Amino acid sequence: MNKSEKVETYFMFVDASGDPGRFVGTNTRYYVLSGLIIKPEKWYHAHNKVIGIFEKFFPRIDLSKLPELHANHLRRGKGIYGKLDKSKRKEFGNEVYNLIKELDPVLISIVVNKEKHYQKYPKPHPVKYVSFQYLMDRYERFLRRRGSYGILVCDLEGKRDRDIKAILDNSRIFGTYDHRREEYWQYKKIVETIFFIDSKTSIGLQLADFVAYATFQYYEKRYCERFEELKPYFDKSPNGSIEGYGLKVVP
Repeated sequence: MNKSEKVETYFMFVDASGDPGRFVGTNTRYYVLSGLIIKPEKWYHAHNKVIGIFEKFFPRIDLSKLPELHANHLRRGKGIYGKLDKSKRKEFGNEVYNLIKELDPVLISIVVNKEKHYQKYPKPHPVKYVSFQYLMDRYERFLRRRGSYGILVCDLEGKRDRDIKAILDNSRIFGTYDHRREEYWQYKKIVETIFFIDSKTSIGLQLADFVAYATFQYYEKRYCERFEELKPYFDKSPNGSIEGYGLKVVP
């Protein structure tokens, strides 16, 4: 690489939708982990646009106590969103999904069919573990194709965060197995560790929540208009397919 060439950096904000526990018939059949990848310079635009959306729908809102964007709460009218009728909540959602598209992100979603996952393997790995491994594999490959480096930002979960960090550490030191090539390969493009922060303080994580929710609804309910809107932004193979690149269904 020429010394004058600029190496781009990306942020991937990660959030989930659905229950990660074993499917028992009364909980969700699918679990989705989604990453929203953007360049750092686009964050400020997203931040200001979110403030503008809240000001539009809640003119008297205290901006020092900005509510959290939350797709499920918006759909169900929970919390502050209960002040909006159904048509206004849909309009609010339009604004958020339009913002996501404005950012021109690259999206990656890992979709786990929990019933099939537990049926296929005698001793299956936990759903969260599997999801993060597949997601980080695809983020690393995305960065390699662009000759770039990236940072991972995830929602804070407490004690379980150490187990997720261990996946990244082990993949960097010992490698992760590529079943197609039948070899181990190591992460070299994901910088440092996984940064866990409270989603209430992160616009990026809140937008990733909307991506995960749309993907989850598409599989759990078998159709979601929002997912169709986002499809063009999922990472693609050289021939333009999102399967295996921006979208991985497990097993």
